[in-house]
Amino acid sequence: GRACHAGGHRGRQLGAGRMVQPGRNGGVLMRGILIDPGCEPKVCKLPDTAQGLNGFLGGAVQIRRFGQVFAALVYTHQATQAMPNRHYIDRWYYGRLLIVGWRSNRMTDLPHDLAEELCRKWSSVEVQI
Repeated sequence: GRACHAGGHRGRQLGAGRMVQPGRNGGVLMRGILIDPGCEPKVCKLPDTAQGLNGFLGGAVQIRRFGQVFAALVYTHQATQAMPNRHYIDRWYYGRLLIVGWRSNRMTDLPHDLAEELCRKWSSVEVQI
């Protein structure tokens, strides 16, 4: 797979620059995984609020918790204009996807070892559970 996050976008480097406005909590960043269509998953720093993630994904975020691990898939409903990205369990997810840590009904830092495991699992378009 292509890793398409570096370079290419003039000055629009992910994880840096304007994406992170300090929020009420000081704009804390958490470890998560970024998955763009046609790209390898990449561990990066993400805003830890729904509002921050809305801006990052360009729409109202939906959360799908993973049953067996402390993590969740963050996605938007944009099937019409976005590229199909990954097929997971019973449906396609479109556009940019994120995976975040999830514990006690809130987003948290994704543990490093879990992030590596999920990057491997989500590297193929048909995600194996």
